[in-house]
Amino acid sequence: MLRSKPLIAAINGPAVGVGLTLPLACDIRLAAEGARLSARFVRIGLTPELGSTYFLPQIAGLGEALRLILTGRIIDAAEAYRLGIVSAVVAGERLLDDALALAEEIAFNPTQQVRWAKQLVYNNATNGNVRAVMLAEDEIFGNAARSDAFAEAGRAFGEKREPNFHPAHAK
Repeated sequence: MLRSKPLIAAINGPAVGVGLTLPLACDIRLAAEGARLSARFVRIGLTPELGSTYFLPQIAGLGEALRLILTGRIIDAAEAYRLGIVSAVVAGERLLDDALALAEEIAFNPTQQVRWAKQLVYNNATNGNVRAVMLAEDEIFGNAARSDAFAEAGRAFGEKREPNFHPAHAK
């Protein structure tokens, strides 16, 4: 599943069932220190949903995904970080600010290049054909190298300034 805009989940408090499966479909997940996560479905007589049987093994590995899904165990934010389910654990009062800062950092970059990079990752992450991966990367790299954003980055480097990839939104 490919979405053009990066999605960042900020997990605060219990993320159980759909509270976990929805963030799994996001590109980046941050958690507050007090967050607790669980794929609790079997514990309540249900089965996993919303693509969690695809995303969780991709993120945490098959063995850990099975352990979490088959036990319904609740884990804390630190274990979720250790398993790669979340990218960072932050103080609860900083969670939203950190998520917004990350979004701003991504949004600074040229929109099309962010889309292309995300497309490449999602299309190639499970592709065992490295030659096909490299061919796909080469094609998009060529498009990026001919873009206005790349030209602006070169000008900015030469002028010793930050590039302005969004001139209409200049502050």
